Amino acid sequence: MNWYVFTQELWSQQRLPPEKKYVLIQLSGRPEAGLPPSVVVGYLRYAAGDPNSPVFTTPGVAGGKVVAWSDCLPDDFSAPLWPGTN
Repeated sequence: MNWYVFTQELWSQQRLPPEKKYVLIQLSGRPEAGLPPSVVVGYLRYAAGDPNSPVFTTPGVAGGKVVAWSDCLPDDFSAPLWPGTN
């Protein structure tokens, strides 16, 4: 499994996952809010359809800055409690 570092400010110089494919995402956490660093499932999308505005979406309560991602989930990954993933 490969992890790819992600820095929002340098997005155009980095490898990105395919749009709307579920990937693992490492978050830095938010200690001030009691949220530790974590690994969550999410996906990349482009804000307002603008290819110059990549945004990682992480359903749920996880918080923190995206610091890395890994495309190790199968193409048919689903989560029964998430609408649209079944």
